[in-house]
Amino acid sequence: MSPSASSPLNDRLLRELATEPPKPLFPALRQAEAMAPLVIVLAFLPTLYALAHRTVTEAGARQGLMSLNCLAAKNLAEFIDPAVNGPPSSLVYQPLLMNWFTALALNVFGVGHVAGYLASAYLCTAGLIMSAYVFGRRLGGDRLGLLAALLLAFNPHVLKLAQEPVPQSAAALFAVLALAGAVAHWQKSSSLASIQLLLGGIALGLCLLAGGPVAIAVVLILMTYATWWKIDGWRRIPTEPGFDRSQLGRSMAVRSVLILSLTGFAVGGWRALLMGSRYGADFWQSWLGFRLMPSTGLVPPPTGVGFKQLILQGNYLVLPLSILSLVGAGVILGELLRRTEDPGRRHRGLLIVWIVVATGLWIVRAAGGSAAAPVTEFWTIMLIVPLSMSAAVGLLAVIDRRIPFAGVVAIALVTCLNVAWIVSRGNEPRALYELAVDRSDLWVLVSSVAVIAAAVATSLLWPSLSIETRRRGILVGIVLGAIAANCIWGGVAVRRSNSGDRELEDLRAGLARVASVTRWTLVVPVQPALVAPQPPAQLIYLLRSLWPSVVMTRVDSWESLAAELSAEPPGGSREQHLIVTWSPYGRVRPTVPAGLLKAAAPPCLYRDHEVAGFFPGESSP
Repeated sequence: MSPSASSPLNDRLLRELATEPPKPLFPALRQAEAMAPLVIVLAFLPTLYALAHRTVTEAGARQGLMSLNCLAAKNLAEFIDPAVNGPPSSLVYQPLLMNWFTALALNVFGVGHVAGYLASAYLCTAGLIMSAYVFGRRLGGDRLGLLAALLLAFNPHVLKLAQEPVPQSAAALFAVLALAGAVAHWQKSSSLASIQLLLGGIALGLCLLAGGPVAIAVVLILMTYATWWKIDGWRRIPTEPGFDRSQLGRSMAVRSVLILSLTGFAVGGWRALLMGSRYGADFWQSWLGFRLMPSTGLVPPPTGVGFKQLILQGNYLVLPLSILSLVGAGVILGELLRRTEDPGRRHRGLLIVWIVVATGLWIVRAAGGSAAAPVTEFWTIMLIVPLSMSAAVGLLAVIDRRIPFAGVVAIALVTCLNVAWIVSRGNEPRALYELAVDRSDLWVLVSSVAVIAAAVATSLLWPSLSIETRRRGILVGIVLGAIAANCIWGGVAVRRSNSGDRELEDLRAGLARVASVTRWTLVVPVQPALVAPQPPAQLIYLLRSLWPSVVMTRVDSWESLAAELSAEPPGGSREQHLIVTWSPYGRVRPTVPAGLLKAAAPPCLYRDHEVAGFFPGESSP
């Protein structure tokens, strides 16, 4: 090659080498390893904030009642199988690890104490955030783990898990730990088995006890990625840079997943086999999420959603970060296609497989209209976790200046338009806004636009600044706007998610002052030409938590109750017989003879029904 031909090429290379790469936006993140204690703060403070605004939904009350049944079990058989002494229902077939945790907390702190009801939910939700940090460190170092914990800690769907003892937090916690154990084994071990794989298998077994089919999804994710990893190795040249991404050989990756699966099944598969052998297809249909929960009549039965509603719901999982999640997924795919992974980001392709598998299961759940099945809400959390971690990858790409300035501005614009579109859909079904009472998603748009606008205005008002400095200011504003929007969205949505159901809390406070109760009766009068719905689980749990050892009886007419009360002698146990009414408003005591009841607590109006407590005796004047 002549010198004239080689000279321009050498000059271009010299110019590229002389060009200083753009400086990262936040140099302090280089010390992310020293910021590890912040993860403890992120795990416990936002969840404590959510706990202060706790609420009790139908799902949470059902789980609380199931935990009380586990606490009241007379032997090990009743503890493992709540349906052994009663008619089986879809709830008793669900994985029970979270109920066992809650029963333990109720036994330690007391049934009537709020710590007993919420300790397991609070600790499992905080553990989920910390496990996301551990998993993020494995996939991209301390910075990715820290950002993933930050984004998850303020997601309202995650914070909601700390408000009541639903099983999703425990299932997601052990699922993430199982995935982290498998990745740690691939990165650190050169043998077929290791202590990391053993710990991951134990976590998978606990996930099987806590989330049932979630453990199957974890195995599917790992097996799919390990198979792709092995096939990708066949297409690579052994001398190619970055060929070996871990100490473990690719040929042993699939076998290590099999060992992980067998360990998990040995730890947690015994209950599924026991219940399956007893109840057969009924158990497996409920365990896999194909059987709906019985409706109380207070909430309309779930129905399938169309494509537009599906897009809205998907956006709302990580609302201010949905575009950044796509950017992060694109960054990971680009590195895999160009084969430019560095050792600090090895196995990040697992996130792509996780998102694909979880999205498919979530779409089946959302589009199939099976939202009331006991296990279907697992897929929402299992999709939120990888989407948040992918958004953290996208944020790091922006912070490291690996995305052109125009591309980052376009991302910010599309994010604002996306949130504005969500806000404008106020006429959509209310189910889409279960966490966004009073349009809290509007705060996301306002906060992000305000931070970005402040950065742009500051850059434009100082004409002496260089173009690079102005761009840095705008990029810093965009990053801070996305993070601030996520934090404000979580805080506002959680604060307003408990705006209802306060009437039952007032009733509980009134009944808590009542003397000991030896029996209580729930009266649900059936009016002519009127179908009386089943009383809500919130009401049943409220009374059970006050008197856990008292057995409830139920009557459908005031005539039968009046005959029973008239036959009881005055005094003694009659004075400790609590009667609770649940009836459409205005029809509380239509046929009760005067002087038969006296008020035990002021009545309250709850969901167009009147709830009141009475004792047999003289009526109050």
